[in-house]
Formats: sequence, C-alpha cells, structure tokens
Amino acid sequence: MNNNQNVKSENVIAGIVGAFLFSLAGAAVWVVLDLIGFYAGISGLVGAVCAIQGYRIFSGKLSKKGVIIAAVIALLVLVLAWYGCFVKDLYQAYQEWYANGEVDYAPTYFECFRVGYSFLSEPEIAGQYFIGLLMGIGFAVIGSVRYIINAFRSVDTPAPAAYAPQAQQGYNEVAPDSSASYSDQSAQMQNGETVSQDQAQSAQQNGFTENGENR
Repeated sequence: MNNNQNVKSENVIAGIVGAFLFSLAGAAVWVVLDLIGFYAGISGLVGAVCAIQGYRIFSGKLSKKGVIIAAVIALLVLVLAWYGCFVKDLYQAYQEWYANGEVDYAPTYFECFRVGYSFLSEPEIAGQYFIGLLMGIGFAVIGSVRYIINAFRSVDTPAPAAYAPQAQQGYNEVAPDSSASYSDQSAQMQNGETVSQDQAQSAQQNGFTENGENR
C-alpha cells in the first residue's frame, strides 16, 4: 500500500478561507479595545491563534507555508478592523454634523465605508489615524510573534515518501538472518553447557573410582 495515500493533502484555498473567518475574532477584540481607547497585543494574539487554527481546520493540514499565510491574513484583518473603526468615527461625525445643521445629508455607515479612504488624504486626519494604526499593529505583533514562531517551528517536515518502505524492507531482510544467527549461538551455548556437565560428571566418577581402588 502506498504511504502517500495516508498523508493528507493541504487545501490552501480552503485554508485561506478558514484563516480569514477565524481571524475575525481578533478584529472583534480590536474593535472593542478601540471603543475604550486602548491598544494591546491581545488583539494580535487572538487573531494569530484563531487564524492558524482556522487554516489548520479548513485546509486539513498545517504547514510552514500555512503558518505564514495565516499570520499575514491575521495582520490584514486587523488593518481592516482599523479601517472599520475609522469609518465608525466618520459616520458618527456626519450624524453630529447633520444634527447641528452643518450638512444636508447624513450618509449611512456603508456609504462612509465606501468613500472613507478619501478622507485619509487630509494630513490632519491621516496623521492621527495612521499613528493609531502603527501603535495597534506594533502591540499586536509583539503579542503574537512568539506564538507564530512556535507554531512555525512545531510544524514537522515530512520525510521522503520512498524512505519508509525501503527502511522497512531492509529491516525485513536483515531480521531473519539475525534471528537465525541468534538461534545458532544459543544452540552452541547449550551444547557447550551439556558437554561441560558431562565432563564434570565423568571426572567425578573417575575420582570416586580411584579413591576406592587406593583403599
């Protein structure tokens, strides 16, 4: 039976989908922390752990390549969460401007999401939010880098498929000869012990006979 059939194949596309879906947990943590004005590495750690596990479950196998893909996806999802938080602030600002009569129309959240990037071209807005992005990503990387490195190192490198059958075949060829040699050695040892016992008994009988004659 071919051993290659026992090795699961890695479905990279499914793994990417799983990593994205699971990494949304890290995005949720980012959003919660943003609501209280706090940055922490826990968002990156949660995102990395969930992304790697999601890749493993959906792809059927975790490789070094899968760890790298999952880590990159977790980072991109955190950037997406940052943009979603920026859009939230933009939406709330428009609601306030509309309530005060400063604008004639208050766009929906999804409309702000679609055009929100254009506001980042203004230096004052871009400077404030990009600094927040760098700080958040920095803490996220610090919080998750050790787990990512450990996951990368823990992935076993598969041995060549042809090695195992050859090794097993070589063992089967050597094992009978070794067993036969061991049996021969055991038989020789037993024969040697039998001869030694016979010689000892013969010497003892001769000694008794000589003593009887001398008397």
